[in-house]
Amino acid sequence: MADYIGSTSGIINYATKCEDEEFIICTEEGILYELNKRNPNKKFYFPERMICPNMKKTSLEKVYDALCGKIDEVVLDKEISEKALTSLENMHKLGEMVLCGK
Repeated sequence: MADYIGSTSGIINYATKCEDEEFIICTEEGILYELNKRNPNKKFYFPERMICPNMKKTSLEKVYDALCGKIDEVVLDKEISEKALTSLENMHKLGEMVLCGK
């Protein structure tokens, strides 16, 4: 059972505020840089190489180009969008339950 379930920023904030010194982190390992930067005296462990190849395709330049309309719009199938939304909503509900001690 997780002590905390939440977003990337939520994980970083939890680890920073928590008095524990060691954490097992089960998300994309790109978060490690910020965790170490904010918590130099804490240790963070990942189950294995947790790398999302699709997240690594995103760059600041690509985000900028998308926001400026310089690249094609990404259109998702309605069924896929609805399933993704359900997953995100469930993740946040679980996070609230953990924070509230339910």
